[in-house]
Amino acid sequence: MTGLSLAGTTRRGNFVLHAALDAAPGEVIGVLGPNGSGKTTLLEVLAGLTPLAEGALHVGGERWDDGARHLPPRARRVGMMTARGDLFPHLSALDNVAFGLRARGASKEAARARAREELSRVGLAADLAGRRPDVLSSGQAQRVALARALTLDPSVLLLDEPLSAIDARGRDDLRALLGERLRDQQDVVTLLVTHDAVEALTLADRLVFLDGGHLSDGGTPSEVVRRPRSPFAARLVGLNLWRGHVVDGATLVTADGARITAAGGEHPPAGVLEHLAAFAPSSVSLWPSRPEGSPRNTWAVRVAQIEHTGTSARVHLTGDADLVADVTLDAVADLSLAPGVPVHATVKATEVTLYH
Repeated sequence: MTGLSLAGTTRRGNFVLHAALDAAPGEVIGVLGPNGSGKTTLLEVLAGLTPLAEGALHVGGERWDDGARHLPPRARRVGMMTARGDLFPHLSALDNVAFGLRARGASKEAARARAREELSRVGLAADLAGRRPDVLSSGQAQRVALARALTLDPSVLLLDEPLSAIDARGRDDLRALLGERLRDQQDVVTLLVTHDAVEALTLADRLVFLDGGHLSDGGTPSEVVRRPRSPFAARLVGLNLWRGHVVDGATLVTADGARITAAGGEHPPAGVLEHLAAFAPSSVSLWPSRPEGSPRNTWAVRVAQIEHTGTSARVHLTGDADLVADVTLDAVADLSLAPGVPVHATVKATEVTLYH
């Protein structure tokens, strides 16, 4: 099997998706992006629900779509799992899992035997196999949905927010199970659409980002964590991200004129037009007035918004620079932080990563 290769365009009303993606067998691709960016449309193209207007899609060396000839969904080896599970309400868990095999012509006995095997592998108790979806918990129903997708021995596995409808405890268990099963699928290309950073960073081998219908490669999870290339990616991993040009070798200047200096490390080469600077919200310190010594990275800002996150607070700041700071609740009280309050923000140069 040669994996998946997609390079094409499709249109839905006024929305246009431009997608170029190559994936190897066994690879798990995390697909991320804001609402309306085209994630669902991408999955529908792969499933055969939305045809390409131009370009081509090949899976395992077989042409599935070339903009003129379109392989219908029933002829594609695709398994799909959504947040809702989309189980047939009138069928038992066992028959839901067996349904796809029966549709392909397998005997009832053979389909049910394979379905029992797959339900066991996803950890669903044997005594639940005869129950209908309405008497299963959300976690149990999603195990059935996963078993149904894998029973088809797909070439492409599409996971559309598969854990989003499950409570926190059940999500942890099912995420671990999903990771185990994905590692077993060495001949399968998996696309995982998610808004959850933990899912993306722990389950995916590589992350890609959609924005406004344009697909870009973000890199491995560790690369995205260390060097995000878009504001969305930076928010996903909890970093401040600035774009601009570099002056004096180590100072980035944004289009709005904000400046930030990095210290040490490998600086981007001269001649590169766009550079990026990333730093953690936890590296931002807030002061009631300009601190003594005038650290190189100091900005006069105002509090725009405060979000309480357990024992700490995330403070959104605007002014000479726009950034986010994570501070303790004690700091919120000591500085009397509230929307509109002026403060000074500082970041040590050693906390800034500069790259291109």
